[in-house]
Amino acid sequence: MTNEQFKAGRLRAGLTQKQAAAALAVSQPYLSQLETGHRPVTPELARSAATL
Repeated sequence: MTNEQFKAGRLRAGLTQKQAAAALAVSQPYLSQLETGHRPVTPELARSAATL
């Protein structure tokens, strides 16, 4: 999953970064870094994000 796909999934789910971060058990700043490409989306997070 690319960073762009990760962000698109959150937007499709209608979630804010704060809501998605809480659902994924990560901080909002970390989620922002994932979406902007400053950190890679791990396979574990990709699996969790697919359930949002």
